[in-house]
Amino acid sequence: MAKKGHNYKQKRLSVSPVRHLARKENTWTIKQYPGAHTGESSVPIAFVLREMLHLAATMKEAKHILDKGQVQVDGVVVKEAKHAVGLFDSISIPEMKKHYILAYDMKGRLVVKEADAKAITQKIGRVVRKNIVTGNKFQVQTHDGYTYKSADAKIRVGDSVIVNTQDGKIVQHLPMNKGNSVYIIGGTHVGEVAKVEGIVEGTMKRDKLVDLSEGKERFQTTAQNVMVINDQMLGWMKQVLHVNGGNN
Repeated sequence: MAKKGHNYKQKRLSVSPVRHLARKENTWTIKQYPGAHTGESSVPIAFVLREMLHLAATMKEAKHILDKGQVQVDGVVVKEAKHAVGLFDSISIPEMKKHYILAYDMKGRLVVKEADAKAITQKIGRVVRKNIVTGNKFQVQTHDGYTYKSADAKIRVGDSVIVNTQDGKIVQHLPMNKGNSVYIIGGTHVGEVAKVEGIVEGTMKRDKLVDLSEGKERFQTTAQNVMVINDQMLGWMKQVLHVNGGNN
């Protein structure tokens, strides 16, 4: 009989590079369910609890924590151990009064960094799709799978938006313009912050490119590898991720 359905097994040797683990220590690891983030850019929430936050020694303990409703992702209680989480998702544990945000390190691996309660009330997202909907409004989809409605026609694919996680409304639009700070989410310089020096429009055969500078270094990458950030996010990255670059 032909094989049917999705394969929910995952060997450590074949996991995505965003997951930091000892690949040869064991054979298997937990695999995330399909969700808002792609499999290549996300990790399961149970993996975060056990391997990254070290709040559980075994997968059974991690599932027990989740079953009790003690973990929130972007303000919503998550009980599924294989729930996928990715870049800039917030993870909260109210009983411990702890909050964390997922970001990339300099090797492109997802890491958890502690944040305060105020920081997780807003979330940044890179716009990956834009549609026109009823009422002369626009619907934008961000990199984390969320969709938002907005009357701002200036929002374009490749820009970023700051969203209030309480009501799901866009509170700030960050355009991909010269002089703005960007967080690099792919390529050789992943995990770094740089300043936009120029934009080279794409063609039918070549992707859109962005000229960047970080200190005295100048380099170029594709537009899909960068995310525009605001001064508040830049300050958090410098303090918590210890990155350089940006407007300062």
